[in-house]
Amino acid sequence: MVPFEKLAALLAKQPNKLVFSRPLHEDLPRNLVLQKIEKGKAPYQAVRQFEKKVFHTPVWDLVAYVREALPLWRELHVFGEEDYSALLSKGNVVSLKKLPKQSKAVAVAHNREKNRLIAEGDDLPIFVKLGIFTKEGKVVAAKQEKFRQINRYLELLMDVLKEYKPGDSLRVADYGCGKSYLSFAVYYYLTVKRGLKVDLVGVDLKEDVMEECNRLAQEYGYEGMRFVCANIRDYKPEAPIDLVISLHACDVATDYVLDGAIRQGVKHIFAAPCCQHELAKTLDGALMPMMMRHGIVRERLAALATDSLRVAVLETHDYSVDIVEFVDLADSPKNLLIRAVKHTQSVGFKQARQAEIDSLVALCGKKPTLLRLLEE
Repeated sequence: MVPFEKLAALLAKQPNKLVFSRPLHEDLPRNLVLQKIEKGKAPYQAVRQFEKKVFHTPVWDLVAYVREALPLWRELHVFGEEDYSALLSKGNVVSLKKLPKQSKAVAVAHNREKNRLIAEGDDLPIFVKLGIFTKEGKVVAAKQEKFRQINRYLELLMDVLKEYKPGDSLRVADYGCGKSYLSFAVYYYLTVKRGLKVDLVGVDLKEDVMEECNRLAQEYGYEGMRFVCANIRDYKPEAPIDLVISLHACDVATDYVLDGAIRQGVKHIFAAPCCQHELAKTLDGALMPMMMRHGIVRERLAALATDSLRVAVLETHDYSVDIVEFVDLADSPKNLLIRAVKHTQSVGFKQARQAEIDSLVALCGKKPTLLRLLEE
């Protein structure tokens, strides 16, 4: 029998992650995970996930916390520079076994999977309910594309949310949320894996869908989430929104999303457009006849022109904007994401962008939806 001090020596090296499993009592969570936090006030965070609720608490003294938790679990895995597996009994380490590191070939093969922000096998009952995971925690074959979209969206989101640290508050709105796959994924990741205090509201026109989303949020313990049946233009947030997200709001619905975010002065906007048909009906064929005569080319050109216009409009309203590839084109042709951050632009810069907008409007012969919404 190896004494606790042997394990304490491993903990002193500040491992990246510890996972307790096989609880001794039914009232304990399925597992207990201790995660190292690089920018948090406390060095570690404890994550306890029950059937429908998740709790996360700061851990200031890792050795003391582990010593107290040991009698309640049968097994512990320690992941750091070296990985160890321990079988536990009444607070003492029965056996401590060093685990072999993966070969380089295996590590490379699984690198992308391991780096996913929400990984296959995460204890996420809501994803099982939504049909993304099987009961065994595997990604449903028909949802592989959706799963990759969600993870890629989260990666791009995290690029601009680095300023937020565990314990910080963040108010999020998902406009045109639909069945809310993205809403639940964003809330889970930000609260459970990032330790933020999140208030998230989903807004959509489908009353029955919003009722079901509210029921699921309550059933699975997502206390900071609520869903509202409303037109985006009519929705009045109770407090200023920090982040607006939108995944594939179809055609001009994306314009309603951007209009609402601009009017509310939202700091961060993440909108993945879908099916931009409006300009395809108005673009002048004299511009580029050989591109206008083929329907599929005309549609794609119109979609790019629409998103370029949206970026220019955002820039005239004091946003710094870029368009990034959202997912691989092989997964979906709807693969662009408009990413905007509130940023004061110079008068000259905005005047130049406005001139470009006016030129496109003249070419089309009518004002696109986003411009009309902002003028009303």
